[in-house]
Parts: sequence; structure tokens; C-alpha cells
Amino acid sequence: MIAAKLLREPRVMHIARDNLTRWIKRNGPTPALEEWGRLLDSGKVEAILTALLRVDEEGMRLRSSSPFAGVLSDEERKLFFEVQRKRS
Repeated sequence: MIAAKLLREPRVMHIARDNLTRWIKRNGPTPALEEWGRLLDSGKVEAILTALLRVDEEGMRLRSSSPFAGVLSDEERKLFFEVQRKRS
């Protein structure tokens, strides 16, 4: 859902950048956060989408530190969890 919203609303990149800056300032850099920083700085939406959509261990590692927190509205998050419950 975040990947789809990124395609529809490029402004979510600003949310991710603000989150990333705040987290690094508060807790210091981590390899995953630094990698997200490079991805966001590149401005390459395709590379960011790949990171968001990877289904391997690397994708899971990156998503566990995803700076896209707060991008989805409460309604979108609720829908996501409803869909996930129905899948399991």
C-alpha cells in the first residue's frame, strides 16, 4: 500500500525523509537507515519501490527500518490489517 501511495502521491518522499532525519538525529545512524538515506537521496522511485516490495531477507531488513511510517492514513492502515487477517 505504501508503494502504491508513493506512486500516487510523491509527497510521501518528504515524510520518509523527515522521519529518517529525525530517527538518525535521535538514535544515530544504522546500516539500514543509511541505506534508506542513499535510496531517498537518489530520487530513483524505482529503487525505492524495489526496496519496499522485495520479498527476500534484504527486503525484510530494510522494511523493518522503513522511514515511510505515518504515510498511510488510519483508514488505509485499518484496510491493510483487514486484508491481512482475511489472507491468514
